[in-house]
Amino acid sequence: MKVVFEDENQTQLGYEEYSNITNVLVPSFKHNSHEMFLVRNFDLKPKSKPKSWQIIALNVDGNTATYTLKQAIRVHSLAEFTSLGYKNPKQFLRQFHIIEVDFGFHSDLFDCSLGSVSKNNVQPETLLPGEIHKKRPCIVLNVNDTTVQVIPLTTQMPKYNDPNIFQIQTESFRKMSARYTAKTSYALLNMVQTISMSRIFPPQGNDNKYIFNNQYALISQDKDALKIALAQYYNNDLAVKIKLLDNNVTKLQQERNKILSTNSALKESLEQMDRENNELNEMINSLAVHLNLGNSFEEIRETIKGLD
Repeated sequence: MKVVFEDENQTQLGYEEYSNITNVLVPSFKHNSHEMFLVRNFDLKPKSKPKSWQIIALNVDGNTATYTLKQAIRVHSLAEFTSLGYKNPKQFLRQFHIIEVDFGFHSDLFDCSLGSVSKNNVQPETLLPGEIHKKRPCIVLNVNDTTVQVIPLTTQMPKYNDPNIFQIQTESFRKMSARYTAKTSYALLNMVQTISMSRIFPPQGNDNKYIFNNQYALISQDKDALKIALAQYYNNDLAVKIKLLDNNVTKLQQERNKILSTNSALKESLEQMDRENNELNEMINSLAVHLNLGNSFEEIRETIKGLD
C-alpha cells in the first residue's frame, strides 16, 4: 500500500509505502469541508525547513491513495517564535486573548486489501470522532510554563439553548481579519483543552499579517459574561453565591446612593440656613446701628435687657 503526495502540477513530492499492514491511518480529507494542513519536508536537503501544505484533493486508486497538496503560508508557532530568542511565551499570552490553535485532523482507516477508506473509530493514536480538531481560534484561559488552557471556538450554531455554548460578540474580533466575523463564533465551554505551545499560532490581523498581538482579546462585556458562564457550567453553586453577592452589592450600592443623596440634601439645607442666618445677623446689626443699640451682638443684647 502506498500514500503519495503530489503538488498542484501532479509532480510527486514524496510517498509513504507500507507492507504487511492491514490498515493504515491517512488524513480524513473530504471535499468542500474545512481546510486541512500538514507539515512535511519533501526536500532531501537535511538543513531545509519543513513546509506547511494544504490538502486540496484525494484520489484512491486500488492500493494507492494520492493527496494533492498546495504550499501554504508557513507561520511560526509560539514555541518556534520564542525559540528564536524572543521573549517568554507568557509575555505574548494573557487570559482572554484570542489565538489560533492547530488541534490536528481526524484520520481515516485505509484498508490495504480492499483499497477502501473508512472512518477511524478504533485506533486511539490519532484524533477520534467527537474530539476537537482542525485549526481554529481559541480563547486563552490560563498560561503555564509549557502549556496553555484554551476554550475552542466554533461557528456551528447551537440547535437549542445549550448551556455549553457561549456566543462571542463580533466586536471581540475588531482587530482581526474579516474571516473571523464572516459567521458568528461560539465558545465551547465543555471542550476546554490543555495544549502545547507548539500548537499555538497568531491569528490573522486585519492587515493580513500573522503576529502575536495583545490587542486580539475579548472585549470587557464578553470577558465578564464568559466568567459567569464558566462558573455556571463548572460550579453552579459558586455561580449562585456570586449572583447573591452581586445582588447584595447592588443593594448596598443603591443604599449608598440614597445616603449620599440625603447627605447632599442636608448639606444644601444647612448651607441655606447659614445664608439666612447671615442675612438675619446683617439686618439686626444694621437695625442696632440705626437705633444706637450697640456695635456687637453682646452690646445689643445688654441694651435690650436694660430697656426691660
